[in-house]
Amino acid sequence: MIFKRLFLSLLLFSTFMTSFLFADSIIMKNGKKIEGRILKEEENSITIMTAATSIVIARANIESIERDQVLSPNEIQGDIAVEDKRYNDALSYYQAALNETQNKESLQKKIAELQKIQEEEVSRRFGQQLKQADRLLEMKDFDGAESLLKQILDTLPNESLAKPVKDKLAHLYYCRALEYQNTVDDAKAFEFLKKSIAASDKAYEARLMIADILANNPKNNDQAVENYLSGLEAAGDKLSKSDKARYHRKVAVIFEQQHKYMEAIEQHKFILELDPVSFPDTKERIVTAYCYLAAQTPPSDYNKRLEYLTAAVETDTYSTTARYSLAYFYYENNKIEDSINQWTHLINMNARITGIHYYLGMCYLKQKKYENAKDSFERELALDPNNYDALCAIGDYYLTGGKYEQAIANYEKAKNVSIEKYRAYLGLARAYKKLEQPQQARENLDLVFKTNPEHIEATILSGALYKDDKDHKKARELFDNVVSRLKEKGQLEDPESKDLLIEALNQRGELNLILDSPRIALADFNEALKYQPDFAESFYLIAQAHSKMSNFKEAEENYIKAQMLDPKNPKYYLGLGILYHTKMKETQKAVPQYTKYIELGGEDFEKVNDWIKECGGQPVSPITH
Repeated sequence: MIFKRLFLSLLLFSTFMTSFLFADSIIMKNGKKIEGRILKEEENSITIMTAATSIVIARANIESIERDQVLSPNEIQGDIAVEDKRYNDALSYYQAALNETQNKESLQKKIAELQKIQEEEVSRRFGQQLKQADRLLEMKDFDGAESLLKQILDTLPNESLAKPVKDKLAHLYYCRALEYQNTVDDAKAFEFLKKSIAASDKAYEARLMIADILANNPKNNDQAVENYLSGLEAAGDKLSKSDKARYHRKVAVIFEQQHKYMEAIEQHKFILELDPVSFPDTKERIVTAYCYLAAQTPPSDYNKRLEYLTAAVETDTYSTTARYSLAYFYYENNKIEDSINQWTHLINMNARITGIHYYLGMCYLKQKKYENAKDSFERELALDPNNYDALCAIGDYYLTGGKYEQAIANYEKAKNVSIEKYRAYLGLARAYKKLEQPQQARENLDLVFKTNPEHIEATILSGALYKDDKDHKKARELFDNVVSRLKEKGQLEDPESKDLLIEALNQRGELNLILDSPRIALADFNEALKYQPDFAESFYLIAQAHSKMSNFKEAEENYIKAQMLDPKNPKYYLGLGILYHTKMKETQKAVPQYTKYIELGGEDFEKVNDWIKECGGQPVSPITH
């Protein structure tokens, strides 16, 4: 039996040595080729280790040398340590080499074969004592087993054979820790777990158990994670896929609690590979983590936020959370077509999710597809009749369409849903301004200022009311204040802030037109255009300024640009019609402009029909809705 074990050990060692020694080649001048591993290079000679022995060759006899460039320095040192039978040193070198080489499979094979050599050697020398230690461990005679294993360690011929024995000793300490944990003595269990880890770097059970104990106190979470990860690495294939997934979940949960979402995602991805069935919420957790990452990223970093949200959708294409987050991201960044695509996709997935139809409607509003917007808002209100924002939005729809009483009715409903929010009061103020009821408009603005005296949109509207009341000084003061504040904020990448600045500039420009300062007004309109080059209203106002300066050709060009950008706005046709009619005296050109104004639902159709007749045209019947 002893001879058989010795033979197996020698055979294993020989096989192991052969697997790594024939890596370098020396071609002698006589044509002979020597294969092995170059161990040392000196000025006049080279030492090479072959499968049989080490050979010193004079450089004068060497024709050429072919070196294996794949092996890292640590792997070469490990090979040399194996030759010297310094197995522990060899293992240390190989473990370090794992981080340096691409050829990990070959290196792991060396490590496994080396461990077998150690185990066979120890078994050959101390087989009976090791079996006795196993029996004592089964009988839970921990002291006896520990004493016997330590005796073996003391009698080993060299330290390089200690690893298999230390691994057994580590397992013994782990078993003792289990016994103490069963008696709810965590302190004693912790003591033996530390002994187990100190005894062997492969004590994965102890590391995982000590991680469980540490994780009971959030203050120890970092240490718990360190032990979970090192335990999983040490376990290798000794844990089932299900158990590996269970420990990766524990690590992921800790990372989530620490708001380390990218690290949590990495752990969840391991679970998807190992055992997704036992953890069915894994994809949902990954999606949530990506959404948190996007939320934590500065708004200015558009590409990074998009990357996270796209990854969330790709993780689970059926996740409404991922799709909703991406759709809203596009919406807030004014990527309206992309946003519509995502909201539409969501509706196809589940049309009863609240909020989807509202934001789809807001996208349509931005595209000036008013009927589509109204339809979406009505669908939202069918799902949630008390949706404050949807009530305000449909109020905005009616306000834009000139149906001020219906707008007011919806704003009042919204106000009753939430008296604390501003949007309904602002809508009411705008509607009453259109109805030329400044007192009611002012009362609603005061409700906004009562809780937020610095509200920018309300300040602009207040300035517009002062402008209508001919309190030009107060109006200018408010418009100047808004423009200054928004520019000082330096956040004009934000679409909402940019829109407010444009409105303030255009309002101030209109005030300058009233004060007969068209050149100053033109400067404001052009500045507004700089922030949004395709804003039809700015071109319309620029046209009015040029008209006032008798620059009729420039006025005509800018009215036409406004019409091209917003072909459904009747006042742009009215403006150009008046220019042709009263300024340029080209009455034939005025008639189609006035006609288009009435066809688009312009309110002053009776007066405009009189102008059409004055220009020699036929009156037009107003469109009824």
